[in-house]
Amino acid sequence: MNKSDLARELACRQKTTPGEAADKLDHAVSEVLKKLRHGNAARLPGLGTISADKSWTFKPARKSK
Repeated sequence: MNKSDLARELACRQKTTPGEAADKLDHAVSEVLKKLRHGNAARLPGLGTISADKSWTFKPARKSK
């Protein structure tokens, strides 16, 4: 899946245009990168946490029972 596909899917689910969905996606990615550049972990609810130490790591979220 590429950015256009993801934006179209988000647009359908949020009942908005693909352009607006792409803007929201860009903003979310930008915020994650900003946190990582400042040495902070970025939590992605339902997915896990990305942290940038010496190497980037991803810790998946725990599955709820």
